[in-house]
Amino acid sequence: MVSRLPIGVSACVLVLVIVAPCFCAANLGLPGDNPAVHYRLAWTDSLKWSNVVSIEDFAGQSIEQRLEKAQQAVAEEGGGVVYFPAGAYTFAESIRIRSGIIIRAARPQGTSDARQEGYEPPTRFEFPKYEPTFEGQGRPIETAYKGIYLEDPERASDCGIVNVSINRGHIDFQEGPDHRCGRNRLVYGCVLRNAAVADPRVPDTKRGQHAWQRFTHRHHAAVTVKSSENVRIANNRLPKSGDDSFAMKGYLLERKPFDVVFDYDNRPGLYINDYGPGGKIKNEADAACENNTGYESIE
Repeated sequence: MVSRLPIGVSACVLVLVIVAPCFCAANLGLPGDNPAVHYRLAWTDSLKWSNVVSIEDFAGQSIEQRLEKAQQAVAEEGGGVVYFPAGAYTFAESIRIRSGIIIRAARPQGTSDARQEGYEPPTRFEFPKYEPTFEGQGRPIETAYKGIYLEDPERASDCGIVNVSINRGHIDFQEGPDHRCGRNRLVYGCVLRNAAVADPRVPDTKRGQHAWQRFTHRHHAAVTVKSSENVRIANNRLPKSGDDSFAMKGYLLERKPFDVVFDYDNRPGLYINDYGPGGKIKNEADAACENNTGYESIE
């Protein structure tokens, strides 16, 4: 027996299409090559460059939410790249990169050598600007001085950041307890401006300093990478900042007033370790800072 619809009533077939992120760089027209291939390092070749998703494929109320979804998707596929096309991305909070994840941005136009004046990646990460107030408790340090960290410094491996212009943020790939940390960490092709951290020891109210006083953390580098095996900080640029530095009149030192500047360049540029858990890094040839340019670099 065949059932028929009444005259004037048509059948409607609902087709549900679920669109999942594609992880094949070739199919998406996204970069899937190793940007550091010219260093001829087997460990950078082994990173999952071709397993890539674009941040544009992930929705969210903030860029932080979108990045978290993208990292989750890549992690579920065994690691790879979250790609940021050219443009400005404004972050309210620090970024925490998962193990196996590389944040990669669009290739710089023109020169690809960060030592050249014209080098400028077209993808920009903007973090909050510190707006000082010179009364009372001052503006809290936590409102700014954000950075790019590892979610699990003790275990995070095969991770990094590539070709991003960063304003008001630093890169800090640290170690875990007892100097334990992951391996295969890369910072390549980035430009950092206003990359400083406020010294947590200032103000020293026991010495009579104003609660609003701030000072640059002179031992915190713009880029810090620690690793148990294989680490490379290469082809990065730290141009003079200046535009966010601010003067403080009446800054108390030994209870005497001075005019003092919070200088965003008054800090080391690059720091790389040579020790891992249990002793020296396993392969010293794969622990290097090279082809970087900027101010006050520790290499």
